[in-house]
Amino acid sequence: MSDSILNQLANIVGAERVVTGAELSGYEFPWSTHDDCRATAAVFPASTEQVSTVLAFCNQNRQTVVPFGGTTNLVQGCATESGDIVLSLARM
Repeated sequence: MSDSILNQLANIVGAERVVTGAELSGYEFPWSTHDDCRATAAVFPASTEQVSTVLAFCNQNRQTVVPFGGTTNLVQGCATESGDIVLSLARM
């Protein structure tokens, strides 16, 4: 993932709402696997407008997005890979 994508995401939601690097190590799936988050970044939008803008931007740039809601991970729907962006609804 390029720095320009991270910078644009920070422009959309604010730099304090984009988490990268070692800060991501605290995100794990609390149900069965307890795997660490492998995504490159996590984005924490504050509104539905920001969610829409982030998703439109990622779609235009063919950037993969993994939504995080409650992250029970019962069906492993929130499993991440390197290069993914987590879209967390935790701060809405």
